[in-house]
Amino acid sequence: MRAYHFLPETWALEALVKQRIKISILNDLNDPFELLNFEISEQANQTDWQKTISIMSKSTGVLCFSKDWSNPLLWSHYADQHKGICLGFDISEESLEKIEYRNCPIPYDEIKVIFDGDMYKENPNNEKQEIAMKKILLTKYEGWRYEDEVRCFASLEDSEDGKYFLDFTVNSSTKLTLKEIILGVRCKINEKRINDCVQCEVELIKAGLDSKSFKVVRAK
Repeated sequence: MRAYHFLPETWALEALVKQRIKISILNDLNDPFELLNFEISEQANQTDWQKTISIMSKSTGVLCFSKDWSNPLLWSHYADQHKGICLGFDISEESLEKIEYRNCPIPYDEIKVIFDGDMYKENPNNEKQEIAMKKILLTKYEGWRYEDEVRCFASLEDSEDGKYFLDFTVNSSTKLTLKEIILGVRCKINEKRINDCVQCEVELIKAGLDSKSFKVVRAK
């Protein structure tokens, strides 16, 4: 599946040179409702849940992608107001998880099984708990629907200055393969600089604006 990752110019160039993208930590994502997207009232459960989040965030991270690069909001929010770059990857279907968008929090009854013991210590293989946890990790408020997001979860192993990265390859058949480099409408980087960063052939696209719709498209 082709999926897209938006970055400001500097970070995008670094990603291309080092052939890796940064893994986001679960408790440091930009949505304040991330992992807090369900009904919960009991103080004891709130405390337990914060402990669970802390444990999860030490071992598991996430890479966020969009299924499309035509939405101008994505470029504005994640690619430095269209001055950045979007990287298009081929990613194996089994590695990606689709986000579910909804207008209200997940009812507590649908996830309460998580609080039946410590799923990361006492009962790590409980299938019902795993299903409930996956629901929490893949549910966001309806207002985020414009992102058309899919996620790839990754283990946090070796860090560099407290940051974690996932390597990608260029034009091969691995889990994360770079296929497209899309330069934003306001991006000033030229083709030579991109070629200096990427030694293998990928498709280079310059973005433009469609005069008949509010979409970012391939420039003519």
